[in-house]
Amino acid sequence: MRYPFGTVGIGGLVQPKPASPPAEKAEQPESEEERRAEARATGHELVLVKWSDAGGRSCAERARIVDRSKKGLGLLTASPIPVRTQVAVTGGTSLRGVVQNCRQGHDGYAVGLLRLSSERRVSERRLVQGNATLIWRESEGPERTLSAAVLNATTSGLQVQTSVAMPVPALVRIIGEGVEHVAETCYRERNGDRFLVGLRFLKHTAGETPTTEE
Repeated sequence: MRYPFGTVGIGGLVQPKPASPPAEKAEQPESEEERRAEARATGHELVLVKWSDAGGRSCAERARIVDRSKKGLGLLTASPIPVRTQVAVTGGTSLRGVVQNCRQGHDGYAVGLLRLSSERRVSERRLVQGNATLIWRESEGPERTLSAAVLNATTSGLQVQTSVAMPVPALVRIIGEGVEHVAETCYRERNGDRFLVGLRFLKHTAGETPTTEE
Protein backbone atom coordinates (compact mmCIF):
# COMPACT_ATOMS: atom_id res chain seq x y z
CA MET A 1 0.00 0.00 0.00
CA ARG A 2 1.26 3.47 -0.86
CA TYR A 3 0.99 6.37 1.53
CA PRO A 4 1.08 10.02 0.44
CA PHE A 5 4.23 10.69 2.44
CA GLY A 6 6.39 7.67 1.57
CA THR A 7 6.35 3.91 1.41
CA VAL A 8 5.69 1.18 4.02
CA GLY A 9 8.90 -0.37 5.20
CA ILE A 10 9.75 -3.18 7.64
CA GLY A 11 7.41 -3.31 10.64
CA GLY A 12 4.79 -1.20 8.94
CA LEU A 13 6.66 2.04 9.52
CA VAL A 14 6.35 4.70 6.92
CA GLN A 15 9.68 5.41 5.29
CA PRO A 16 9.93 9.09 4.29
CA LYS A 17 10.57 9.88 0.65
CA PRO A 18 14.12 11.07 0.03
CA ALA A 19 14.20 14.81 -0.41
CA SER A 20 14.76 15.97 -3.94
CA PRO A 21 17.84 18.15 -4.43
CA PRO A 22 16.94 21.83 -4.85
CA ALA A 23 16.68 22.86 -8.46
CA GLU A 24 19.58 25.01 -9.58
CA LYS A 25 18.57 28.53 -10.51
CA ALA A 26 19.44 29.29 -14.10
CA GLU A 27 21.90 32.13 -14.43
CA GLN A 28 20.47 35.17 -16.13
CA PRO A 29 22.62 36.56 -18.95
CA GLU A 30 24.11 39.99 -18.32
CA SER A 31 22.35 42.85 -20.02
CA GLU A 32 24.24 45.26 -22.27
CA GLU A 33 23.88 47.99 -19.61
CA GLU A 34 25.39 45.69 -16.94
CA ARG A 35 28.34 44.82 -19.18
CA ARG A 36 28.97 48.52 -19.88
CA ALA A 37 28.70 49.41 -16.18
CA GLU A 38 31.22 46.70 -15.29
CA ALA A 39 33.59 47.90 -17.99
CA ARG A 40 33.35 51.47 -16.69
CA ALA A 41 33.93 50.34 -13.10
CA THR A 42 36.97 48.18 -13.93
CA GLY A 43 38.54 50.69 -16.31
CA HIS A 44 38.33 48.48 -19.40
CA GLU A 45 35.80 50.46 -21.42
CA LEU A 46 36.83 50.80 -25.05
CA VAL A 47 35.89 53.93 -26.99
CA LEU A 48 36.59 55.43 -30.40
CA VAL A 49 38.58 58.69 -30.50
CA LYS A 50 38.41 60.95 -33.57
CA TRP A 51 40.44 64.09 -34.38
CA SER A 52 42.08 66.02 -37.23
CA ASP A 53 45.86 66.17 -37.54
CA ALA A 54 47.95 69.26 -38.35
CA GLY A 55 47.38 68.70 -42.07
CA GLY A 56 43.61 68.56 -41.66
CA ARG A 57 43.40 64.78 -42.20
CA SER A 58 40.80 62.83 -40.19
CA CYS A 59 42.22 60.35 -37.65
CA ALA A 60 40.47 57.67 -35.58
CA GLU A 61 41.74 55.19 -33.02
CA ARG A 62 40.43 52.81 -30.37
CA ALA A 63 41.34 53.78 -26.82
CA ARG A 64 40.77 52.46 -23.30
CA ILE A 65 39.40 54.69 -20.52
CA VAL A 66 41.69 54.39 -17.50
CA ASP A 67 40.43 57.34 -15.46
CA ARG A 68 37.40 59.62 -15.39
CA SER A 69 36.19 62.70 -13.56
CA LYS A 70 33.64 65.49 -14.00
CA LYS A 71 36.28 67.50 -15.86
CA GLY A 72 37.30 64.86 -18.39
CA LEU A 73 38.88 61.48 -19.10
CA GLY A 74 42.20 59.66 -18.95
CA LEU A 75 42.78 57.48 -22.02
CA LEU A 76 45.32 54.89 -23.05
CA THR A 77 46.06 55.00 -26.79
CA ALA A 78 48.45 53.18 -29.11
CA SER A 79 49.70 56.39 -30.75
CA PRO A 80 50.22 59.96 -29.48
CA ILE A 81 47.65 62.74 -29.91
CA PRO A 82 49.14 66.28 -29.93
CA VAL A 83 48.43 68.56 -26.97
CA ARG A 84 45.69 71.17 -27.66
CA THR A 85 44.02 68.87 -30.21
CA GLN A 86 40.21 68.81 -30.03
CA VAL A 87 38.83 65.25 -30.10
CA ALA A 88 35.47 63.48 -30.13
CA VAL A 89 35.00 60.34 -28.00
CA THR A 90 32.18 57.94 -28.92
CA GLY A 91 31.04 54.57 -27.57
CA GLY A 92 29.66 53.73 -24.12
CA THR A 93 30.99 57.17 -23.09
CA SER A 94 30.57 60.10 -25.48
CA LEU A 95 32.04 63.60 -25.14
CA ARG A 96 34.12 66.25 -26.88
CA GLY A 97 37.36 67.35 -25.28
CA VAL A 98 40.78 68.93 -25.67
CA VAL A 99 44.05 67.06 -25.12
CA GLN A 100 45.76 68.56 -22.06
CA ASN A 101 48.73 66.18 -21.86
CA CYS A 102 50.11 63.13 -23.68
CA ARG A 103 52.87 60.98 -22.15
CA GLN A 104 54.41 57.76 -23.42
CA GLY A 105 54.31 54.76 -21.08
CA HIS A 106 54.99 51.02 -21.19
CA ASP A 107 51.54 50.13 -22.57
CA GLY A 108 51.05 53.07 -24.92
CA TYR A 109 50.29 56.76 -24.49
CA ALA A 110 48.48 58.24 -21.49
CA VAL A 111 46.25 61.02 -22.85
CA GLY A 112 44.45 63.48 -20.57
CA LEU A 113 41.27 65.07 -21.95
CA LEU A 114 39.51 68.18 -20.66
CA ARG A 115 35.77 67.99 -21.32
CA LEU A 116 34.26 70.78 -23.45
CA SER A 117 30.84 72.04 -22.42
CA SER A 118 28.15 72.56 -25.06
CA GLU A 119 28.43 76.35 -24.61
CA ARG A 120 32.15 76.27 -25.43
CA ARG A 121 31.61 74.05 -28.46
CA VAL A 122 29.10 76.50 -29.99
CA SER A 123 31.56 79.42 -30.07
CA GLU A 124 34.52 77.23 -31.07
CA ARG A 125 32.64 75.55 -33.93
CA ARG A 126 32.03 78.93 -35.55
CA LEU A 127 35.79 79.43 -35.80
CA VAL A 128 36.79 75.85 -36.61
CA GLN A 129 34.53 75.62 -39.66
CA GLY A 130 36.37 77.49 -42.44
CA ASN A 131 39.12 80.09 -42.34
CA ALA A 132 39.85 83.05 -40.11
CA THR A 133 41.33 86.42 -41.04
CA LEU A 134 44.45 87.41 -39.07
CA ILE A 135 45.52 91.04 -38.80
CA TRP A 136 48.82 92.07 -37.18
CA ARG A 137 51.61 94.63 -37.40
CA GLU A 138 55.31 93.81 -37.62
CA SER A 139 57.45 96.31 -35.67
CA GLU A 140 56.54 99.79 -36.93
CA GLY A 141 55.55 98.59 -40.41
CA PRO A 142 52.10 98.61 -42.01
CA GLU A 143 49.29 96.32 -40.96
CA ARG A 144 49.29 92.86 -42.54
CA THR A 145 46.22 90.75 -43.32
CA LEU A 146 46.25 87.01 -43.90
CA SER A 147 43.67 84.25 -44.35
CA ALA A 148 44.51 81.18 -42.24
CA ALA A 149 42.98 77.71 -41.84
CA VAL A 150 41.84 76.99 -38.27
CA LEU A 151 42.94 73.46 -37.30
CA ASN A 152 42.09 73.29 -33.59
CA ALA A 153 40.32 75.50 -31.05
CA THR A 154 40.13 75.60 -27.26
CA THR A 155 38.72 78.12 -24.81
CA SER A 156 42.19 79.67 -24.47
CA GLY A 157 43.31 79.87 -28.10
CA LEU A 158 43.64 78.50 -31.62
CA GLN A 159 46.03 76.53 -33.78
CA VAL A 160 46.08 77.85 -37.36
CA GLN A 161 47.95 77.04 -40.55
CA THR A 162 49.40 79.97 -42.48
CA SER A 163 51.34 80.52 -45.70
CA VAL A 164 53.82 82.96 -44.10
CA ALA A 165 55.99 82.89 -40.98
CA MET A 166 54.22 85.13 -38.50
CA PRO A 167 56.38 86.81 -35.83
CA VAL A 168 56.44 85.42 -32.28
CA PRO A 169 55.35 87.11 -30.10
CA ALA A 170 52.94 89.44 -31.87
CA LEU A 171 49.47 90.83 -31.15
CA VAL A 172 46.92 89.53 -33.65
CA ARG A 173 43.29 90.36 -34.36
CA ILE A 174 41.29 87.24 -35.34
CA ILE A 175 38.10 87.66 -37.35
CA GLY A 176 35.84 84.68 -38.02
CA GLU A 177 32.21 84.22 -38.98
CA GLY A 178 30.47 86.44 -36.44
CA VAL A 179 33.39 86.04 -33.99
CA GLU A 180 36.31 88.35 -33.19
CA HIS A 181 39.20 87.84 -30.76
CA VAL A 182 42.48 89.51 -29.83
CA ALA A 183 45.34 87.05 -29.39
CA GLU A 184 49.10 86.72 -29.11
CA THR A 185 51.25 84.34 -31.15
CA CYS A 186 52.94 81.89 -28.78
CA TYR A 187 54.70 79.43 -31.13
CA ARG A 188 55.44 78.81 -34.80
CA GLU A 189 56.45 75.52 -36.45
CA ARG A 190 57.17 74.73 -40.10
CA ASN A 191 54.80 72.18 -41.65
CA GLY A 192 56.01 71.47 -45.21
CA ASP A 193 55.60 74.70 -47.15
CA ARG A 194 53.21 76.03 -44.47
CA PHE A 195 53.46 77.11 -40.84
CA LEU A 196 51.57 76.00 -37.74
CA VAL A 197 50.96 78.99 -35.46
CA GLY A 198 49.61 78.97 -31.90
CA LEU A 199 47.40 81.88 -30.85
CA ARG A 200 46.56 82.57 -27.19
CA PHE A 201 43.43 84.66 -26.57
CA LEU A 202 43.84 87.91 -24.62
CA LYS A 203 41.24 89.64 -22.45
CA HIS A 204 40.46 93.21 -23.45
CA THR A 205 37.81 95.90 -23.48
CA ALA A 206 37.37 98.75 -25.94
CA GLY A 207 39.97 101.49 -25.47
CA GLU A 208 42.17 99.40 -23.16
CA THR A 209 45.45 97.61 -23.75
CA PRO A 210 44.90 93.83 -24.12
CA THR A 211 46.01 91.78 -21.14
CA THR A 212 46.98 88.11 -21.01
CA GLU A 213 44.12 85.84 -19.95
CA GLU A 214 44.68 84.18 -16.57
